[in-house]
Amino acid sequence: ADVYVKRFITNGWQPLGNTLDVQAGQSALNSSIARTSTNLPVVAWDEADGSNDSRNVYVKEWSGTAWQLLGGALDKTLTRDAENPSIALRSDNRPTVAFQEANNIYVRRWSGTAWVDIGSTALDTTLGKVALTPSLALDTSKDKPVVAYAENGNILVKKANGVGAGSSASIRVSG
Repeated sequence: ADVYVKRFITNGWQPLGNTLDVQAGQSALNSSIARTSTNLPVVAWDEADGSNDSRNVYVKEWSGTAWQLLGGALDKTLTRDAENPSIALRSDNRPTVAFQEANNIYVRRWSGTAWVDIGSTALDTTLGKVALTPSLALDTSKDKPVVAYAENGNILVKKANGVGAGSSASIRVSG
C-alpha cells in the first residue's frame, strides 16, 4: 500500500522517483493527481500515522528531479482520520485540496509556505451528519474551490467564497 507515480515515455511506463509515502511501512491510499502548467505532477494522498492510529493527508510535488513534501499533514486535528483527498491547482500552480476529516469536508490551500484554511468551518451543510468523498475543481476565472461531496443521502455541490461555504446545490440520490 504505497503511492508511486509513473510516466509513459515512448516505449513504456517509467517510475518518477521513489515512493511518495511519508512514513515507510504505513498504508498509503486514495491518491489524487494534478499537473502544473509545466506538466510537473502534484499528488495528494492519505496515509496511516503509525504513532497515533489515524490517517493523515499529504501533498508532494515533483521538482523535476525529486519529490518535495509541501508542509506537513493537512489535517485539522492530527489524531482524527483525514482521508479521500481531491487536488486541483490554481493558476499560480499552488494546490488546493479538499478532504474529509471526522465526517466533515475541509478545503485547504498551499500559500507557498503553509496550508491555509478556505473558510473558517467545515464545508458540509449539517455538521454532525456524515460527509464523505469530496471531489474538487476550481472556478477557472477566480481560482475558487467548487466541491462535490456526499452528505446524508444527498450529493451536494458547493462553491467556497474564501471566507466560508457559499452557494450550494443538492441532488437527491436514491437506492
